Amino acid sequence: MAAAAADVAALEDGKLDAPFAAVVGGGAPADYAAVTANSRLGGGDTQLEIHIGYVTRRPFKGKGRVARQVANEKQLMASLERAGLAIQQSSGKQIHIKLSVIDLAGKPLHEQLDIINTMDVMVSMHGAALAYGLLLPPHAGIVEMWPQEGMWRCYEHIAAWAGLSYRRWVNTDPARVKLMPDGGDGTEVDVDTVSAAVAELVVEVIRSKQRAKEEIGARR
Repeated sequence: MAAAAADVAALEDGKLDAPFAAVVGGGAPADYAAVTANSRLGGGDTQLEIHIGYVTRRPFKGKGRVARQVANEKQLMASLERAGLAIQQSSGKQIHIKLSVIDLAGKPLHEQLDIINTMDVMVSMHGAALAYGLLLPPHAGIVEMWPQEGMWRCYEHIAAWAGLSYRRWVNTDPARVKLMPDGGDGTEVDVDTVSAAVAELVVEVIRSKQRAKEEIGARR
């Protein structure tokens, strides 16, 4: 899998910039085998790559205080990596999961668009980056995280307008919201539940990509 342990470790240092409409609640650790069971993953003669892009929210030059950060990013990335490995194994390695951490702050627009265009599943805390859902590939999906209940549902609407699959995790426990070193706020997300939502979307994306491939083949 493309997200190495070194990538996860680099999160704390802020060094990583590498090119996983139901409401998801809390619960027990995800059973990824159950998510992918009977999903007919793989089955083709070539390996299919699925890019899960986690868009981070961090302090950056010109803005030292950032709201709605993910307070436990390392744990989230480790959980997403486990989910991706489980999907790869269930497909007989016909599916390759690429997992990346993306910081769009400071990047010129053309670079941001190039990155967005590669994503099959976009994962992010509620924030402006999710507006790029309108520019994701037509088979893609979005997993949005809410730091609290009652957030504006604009990104769910964007996903619907763009024809994308959508999942949302909502924090209902105020104790999960922490003060971050930069003075902003961060939420400790339920990493297993978020990863399970991502795994569900990956299955949907794979099916969509396979259908598109079959339709192209039928027209030839």
